[in-house]
Parts: sequence; C-alpha cells; structure tokens
Amino acid sequence: MEQYPDRSRMHSLFQAGQSYGNIVLNFQHAANTEFGVYARSFHAAGQALFERMCDKSSYNSLEGCPIIFLYRHALELYLKAIVLHGDGKSMAKHSSQT
Repeated sequence: MEQYPDRSRMHSLFQAGQSYGNIVLNFQHAANTEFGVYARSFHAAGQALFERMCDKSSYNSLEGCPIIFLYRHALELYLKAIVLHGDGKSMAKHSSQT
C-alpha cells in the first residue's frame, strides 16, 4: 500500500491552502508555456547570489558553482521557451527589463 507524506510535518512553504507564501509548480496548468517564467526565476536567483558573493571582500571558486548552475539552467529554459514558441518575444521583453 502506498504511503502518503504526513502533511502535518511538511514545511508551510509547500502546503496548499495559502494564497501567499507557498510554492506552486505548474501554476498556469500548461507546463510547456512556463519555461520562460522558470527561466526568469533561475536567472534572478543567479543574479542575487552573484551580487551577494561580489559584496564580500573575498570568495572562493566553489562559491561560484551554484551561480554558474543557475545561469546555465536559466539559459536552457530560455532556449526551450524560444524553441517551443519560436518568436522569442517574451525573451526580448525580459532583456529590456534588466
């Protein structure tokens, strides 16, 4: 018999029922249209980590690994969005905002 997770032990971030402060994947119910949205999220996370790292007086090479991963994953998702939608309009809109 399949065991379901004990929802009382789940972090509130992942519990349904709250309209703010939780994480909802596939929120548009059309996963193939959300690549650009997720790409922007990974890109923004990479930028935030990069800025935080650069604010320090020194850092080591390993601290850059998550940043590179986030940027590479954002690039992959941007490319998927362009391939699926073919026009790149959402990418041009994003580029003008940064």
